[in-house]
Order: sequence, then structure tokens, then C-alpha cells
Amino acid sequence: MSDDKKVLRNFFNGLPQEILREIISLSAINRLNHGEFFESDTTDTICIVIDGEVVICEGNNLNKPVLTIKSGECARQTLPKITVSPARDSSAMVMVLNKRLLDMMPEQAQLFLYKKIYDSDNERISKYLFELKKCDEKRAVLVDSLRQKGLQKNKDLSKFEPVRKILDKIQRLPSSIENLMAQISSEKTTPRSIADLIKNDPSLTGIVLKRINSSYYCLEKKISDINYAIFYLGVDQIYQVIVAEGLRSTLATNPEFQKLYFHSVIISHISSEIARLALTSQPAVASTIALLHDLGKNVKFLLKEQNPKITDLIDFLEAAEIGNILLKSWNLPENICEVVKFHMHPGFMHPDELPQGIRPAVINLYVSHLVYDQILSSQTMEIKYAYEDECLDFLGWSGYDIKKVIEKILMPEFKRRSSLYPESFRKFLKIEKTG
Repeated sequence: MSDDKKVLRNFFNGLPQEILREIISLSAINRLNHGEFFESDTTDTICIVIDGEVVICEGNNLNKPVLTIKSGECARQTLPKITVSPARDSSAMVMVLNKRLLDMMPEQAQLFLYKKIYDSDNERISKYLFELKKCDEKRAVLVDSLRQKGLQKNKDLSKFEPVRKILDKIQRLPSSIENLMAQISSEKTTPRSIADLIKNDPSLTGIVLKRINSSYYCLEKKISDINYAIFYLGVDQIYQVIVAEGLRSTLATNPEFQKLYFHSVIISHISSEIARLALTSQPAVASTIALLHDLGKNVKFLLKEQNPKITDLIDFLEAAEIGNILLKSWNLPENICEVVKFHMHPGFMHPDELPQGIRPAVINLYVSHLVYDQILSSQTMEIKYAYEDECLDFLGWSGYDIKKVIEKILMPEFKRRSSLYPESFRKFLKIEKTG
């Protein structure tokens, strides 16, 4: 008896001889040596490895493996075309048949082969689940390592002399704006009370009227009444204008700082709209955090300008933590400072692992960045993020990716409310003013 026949008999041990002969007559049995392969053009192919180990590839592309099957294992493939070849530098014996031929076999043979397929699938699933568990454990270790390294890197950063000197020199936000930000962060604050605060403060009124009548909004008629300005834009947009103007006063005028300011303003409009639609936080608070989130980068720019000999060291400083320290020195609400500190953590941390009290605001700001990046890179380009699905699930947008969120949810609202946005934001979105 040949070696191949012995292998076949051992594999089908327990089946009567006549059934084995029928299985062989209906199947294609191939002995493949190293470098050899065969193709199957039939949908729903069943591969049984009698001996050795094979790799199944999609189509005729040997560089696109779908599955590796070892001796004694089976696999059912529904691809329209597959290529089977021996794994590594070895030979293999493979039996190939399709579903139609399998249905023609005696019931005993069908039960035998279906059990082989079932057992192989169960074993494969168990291996996948085990590997998945190992990957999840490794991910948890890596996330914890990143967190610990971040804590060590930023330990006593506020005491680092160059950082301390820069922080002391940066102009604070005007006191009227700081007071407004404290009010907006209070759960007891209402839109009416914020509007009254703005109307009763001449400096805030001046900021609003000056900005709304500038080329920033490109209004056809000038507005001189603060009540009408608040009615026209709404409290959230008015608040955004005030904080944005206050922030601009703290930044330098060179191109790097202006680019940072433009980015923060765009993110603030996106973040405010996401908060309004997803109902995860107050739009005004979301807008504030977005305007302030990159102030740490501003500090790093200044550090490099004044300390050119240690720019490599400055690159290692965490901008988010510097921003957190700066905002704390301004006595801004703790929740705003903490969101700035954690705002990029969803890039490597599952939403459930974020601090619970600031989780909605952190996810809102992070998703705003994803939307910004996607729009900036053009709608045709697909960008993938580790916890994109989980973050969108948290916002109530399950089943969507960032591109669909922009297309189906955000862009229609941006267009509908386009008259409320400044010209720079409309240009960024490439939309026309309506209404």
C-alpha cells in the first residue's frame, strides 16, 4: 500500500471501505510539493488537509493568505476563487470538494465530514478567542505603560524653570471672560443668565459687537444692538465669539500662533455642534474647552523661541499637561483643565477607561479632532482610529464611521445653520452661507 493511501485510511479511520472509495471518487485529492499549488473556481469549497499544512489564499494572489490549515483540519470557504499551496518548505495532501459533491455522498460520509468541519471550526474559534484575549491583555499593559510614562514625564513639570518662566509671562484672559467661563461651567447657569451677564458688561458687549460687525461674519447689515446680536447668533455662538477673542489676545501674532488659533476656533465650532446634537454636554462648555485645548502647544512654541539650545528636550514635553498647568494657574474650572489634560487619551485608551466625570467632554473633543482631520484630508481619504467605533457609540452614533457622521449628521446641520458661523468656518467646510 502506498504512503498516501495509508495516510488516507488513517484520516478516515472508522468509515467502511466502500464509503471511503466513494469519497475518493467524488473528491479531488492533490499531493502538493513545495512551490506547487492548485486553484478552485467553485464557490463554497471544502478543503480537508489529510497530511501536512496548507495556506489558502484569496483568488490567485499567493501574497494574500486567508487561512492556514494543518493536518486533520477542514475549512469551508465561500470565496469565488481560492488558491491552495503547501505552507513553508513542505509537501501536503489536500482533499477538495464542493458542497454539491458533498451532498451526493452517502449520509454516513456526510456526517463524518461535517463533524470534521465542525470540530475544526470549533478549535479555530477557540484559538482565535485565546489570541484575542492575549491581545487585549497586551493592550491593557501597553495603555498602562503609556499612562505611567506620561505621569513620570510630566511629574513636577510646573516646577521646570523654563516652563515656569513662560507661564508667568503669558497674558491671562480678561477677568470678565474668566468670570463668564466660571458662570458657564456651573450647572445652575441658564442661557438667560449668561445673556444678562454679557449685556450688563460693557467690555463683553464691545467684544461681541466689534466681532459680529467685522469681515469675520460678513453680515450685510451692521448690528448695533447687543440684544439683537444675541438673538441672531444665540447665546452659545456669542459666548464662543467672546472666548475666542479673549484667547486671541493671549497669543502672539506670528504665523505659528495664528495657525494654532485658527485650528482651535474650527475645533470649537465642530465640538459645539457635536455637543448640541449628541446631548453629551453644554455646547458652550464644549466650545470653551476646544478653544483652550491646545494652549500647551502655544507654550511649547514660546519655549523653543526662548530656549533654542534645548528644542529636542522641549519636544518631549506633553503639550496637554502644560495646557492643564497654564489653565490651573488662571484658576479656570477644574473640569476644563482636566479635559485639556486627557483630550488625546482616547487615541490609545478605551472610553470606559477615561475618568468618568470628564468622559463625555473628552470624547466630544477627541471626535471633533477626528472630524477635523477627515475634512482636512478630503472626504475621499479614509482614516482609521483605534477607538473610533467606541467613541461614536458613546455619542449615540453606533454603526457610523467618521465619514458617515460628517456626511449624514454634521454636514446637514452645518449647512442649515451656516449663517451663524464665521466666514472662515464656512470656507473650511466649503459651504455657502444660507438664510
